[in-house]
Amino acid sequence: IILKNIRGAYVNLIEPRTTQNDLNGKYQMQIIIRKDDPQVEKIKKEIEFLLENDSNVKGKKKTILNIPLKDGDKYNQQQEENEEEIRPELVGCYFMQTDNRKKPGVVNKYNEEPSEADLDKYCYSGAYFHVSLGSSTYPPIDGGKAGVKFYLNGIMLHKEGERLDGAGSAKNDFAEFADEKDDLESEWAE
Repeated sequence: IILKNIRGAYVNLIEPRTTQNDLNGKYQMQIIIRKDDPQVEKIKKEIEFLLENDSNVKGKKKTILNIPLKDGDKYNQQQEENEEEIRPELVGCYFMQTDNRKKPGVVNKYNEEPSEADLDKYCYSGAYFHVSLGSSTYPPIDGGKAGVKFYLNGIMLHKEGERLDGAGSAKNDFAEFADEKDDLESEWAE
């Protein structure tokens, strides 16, 4: 399925994210989508289709399956109850983890190979993307639950958004300390 203008978090599209248990890593992005976005129905229909037709999950109760579309408000409520940090960007939204072991195709907003400048400007947690997703189910593994999974096929860098990763820009961080070029040059000449 294709989703337009979604917000990304935990964005790892250039290099795979590795963990202690997975040294090969995965390319990944958590998708954040407003609850009132009509595209939510597309996601729900795809999940329902898989639940009704795939042998890994067919006939199983949803309560014993891993369903990828999570309610951000419920998540924040649970975090608050456990006295853990809430995520303001999830208020009024659903979120869903997506990944792929194979590097997804990435294009800029003109449908061209992205330059380094494009990646710096549009490829971070908080930016907005268009995404192409595949879907599948998986059986219980090592005593875990069966479930539904969405994986990244392709990403179009779309537009900037408020950063979620805490990173700032050096230009903004040091703006108040900047000297005028003429002042700086005259100080060095002395």
